[in-house]
Amino acid sequence: MNNLLSNKMALAGVLAVVIVVLAVVFVLGGGDSEESPVPEGFTEVKIGTIGPLTGNSASFGTQINRVLNSNLAAMNAIGEPKKIVFSFVHEDGGCNSEDALAAYNKLTKEDKVQFIIGGACSAETLAIGDALFEESDTDVLVLSPSSSNVNIEGKNPYLFSLSYSDDIVATAIANEMSQHSRVAIITEDTDYTTGLTDSVKFRLQESETTEIVVDEVFSEENPDFVTILADVKAANPDAIFLNPNIGANAQSIVREMAAIGGWDGVALYGQFSYISPDVLAESPEITNGMVIIDAPQVGGEGLATVYEDLTGEAGALADLGPYYTAASLDASTLLARLITEHSGNDAQAHAEAVGDTEESADNDGEEGTDTEDADSDEDTASEESTDTDSGTGDMMMVATAEMVRDALVSQAQTGYYLGTIDFTNTSFVSGIGVGKYVVEEGVAVWQEAYVN
Repeated sequence: MNNLLSNKMALAGVLAVVIVVLAVVFVLGGGDSEESPVPEGFTEVKIGTIGPLTGNSASFGTQINRVLNSNLAAMNAIGEPKKIVFSFVHEDGGCNSEDALAAYNKLTKEDKVQFIIGGACSAETLAIGDALFEESDTDVLVLSPSSSNVNIEGKNPYLFSLSYSDDIVATAIANEMSQHSRVAIITEDTDYTTGLTDSVKFRLQESETTEIVVDEVFSEENPDFVTILADVKAANPDAIFLNPNIGANAQSIVREMAAIGGWDGVALYGQFSYISPDVLAESPEITNGMVIIDAPQVGGEGLATVYEDLTGEAGALADLGPYYTAASLDASTLLARLITEHSGNDAQAHAEAVGDTEESADNDGEEGTDTEDADSDEDTASEESTDTDSGTGDMMMVATAEMVRDALVSQAQTGYYLGTIDFTNTSFVSGIGVGKYVVEEGVAVWQEAYVN
């Protein structure tokens, strides 16, 4: 608790600087970076980000980047004692595996980043997890602020998510819908939404009184909501689970329901895509009364104040919401803190230990070393020293992804807003539950918590 209090006090100390930075920060597209000028004698650490900056879910990715950019001053205040300055390289993951993989390859091969915040979407994060597995010798740590697909668990030892898992979301949705005898499910064809639907259906099978009378899946680009909703209506369900991805389709489906009409007496259930007031305002005659299962309440009054400030300064964060705002802030701050803590002497000792091991392996069974090769190695070492020189005459060794990963899994960390961040035995943060909301007059109103 004392650590949490001191962390919040430290954040308050740089909040004024953050607000000033917000006035000049703007959201940047793929390949651009958000960075502070590197002062003389400082070492720059680039952190990559991957999220949707184009397509139907672009608002989600751009809002995450707004929050990350706003936190840059606070991150650099953390790095300042060891003369570290942080910057972001933002890449477009498109909320799909293909674009996410291209973004990952660009960040790791061209920009040479060791740390990535992303993906924002589960499809992006799962693709990155596959790339990490295929390139097991690549020293990259990936921390998603928002991906929830259950298959992230155990995907890769260098992959983590600050989100709650869809496993508990599905359990809560199935529990709520099991009070109905005939239910329909409408799902967008993405990794996030199909994974959630699969989990919901699995749990509904345990109910002896609930039947899934129709199970519709639509494509992201060309959804035929007229036909889908006609089929759903013909099945005469008591309840419908609307499961689109974040973005335009969440609004389109309720707009089409309003145009068709005749849904009186049919209970509606939704997930995170319907937390946004902008989405709920689309067709309030349809969404009012909807039960939403998703983001838990976190952060108390401190987060509420910061969220309000960020919304005013950085632009609307309606699709992101308070929880993923907190997760984005904590992801970037946690990386800055652990990188800083393990840079310098700790990183030097780690590098020497690795070097000794590699040298021993390389020289095993060899009688000698060619003089020309030795001279070449000395030249290379000299160049590397110049690249990492802190400007003080001493080499500033920056913490590696392996060192930060070891710190994450060895003991629980303290977040500014998420409280205890514990990855000791899981890819998701331990102990994070979800919440039940009911839509009243266009606003998702908190009802109760579901804890895993």
